[in-house]
Amino acid sequence: MRPENQEYEAQIFISLCRLGFLVRKTNAPSGDSFNFSFPGIGKFGTRVSDARKYMLSRIKRNKYKEILDTEIIKITKHSRKSNKRRRLEETSKHNPLFYGAAFHLDDIIGAGLVRIVNTPAGRLLKLND
Repeated sequence: MRPENQEYEAQIFISLCRLGFLVRKTNAPSGDSFNFSFPGIGKFGTRVSDARKYMLSRIKRNKYKEILDTEIIKITKHSRKSNKRRRLEETSKHNPLFYGAAFHLDDIIGAGLVRIVNTPAGRLLKLND
């Protein structure tokens, strides 16, 4: 390996450590072991979890625990706009749909929490039991 490549790799390694993408293992016998990490993943996971709970609670409120996907997007947009005590903008930390209703709708579909039934009126989301 050429010396300039080693210097470049060392700089990259140091940068990854500073940014938090590489974290030294504490229980490793030698100090040369590292884990790969994602900085800020805890906040992301919390926000996605809160949004899932919120979306599922909106679906559970209906009589047959089902709703059209267009209706749930309208409901979530309306409920955010009507709350006058606090501003619930897209970037607000109090907003349960921090990443947008469409993102979280795709999340609950992808997680298998609801199933899709195609109807003439549109996609119907039915809560899985």
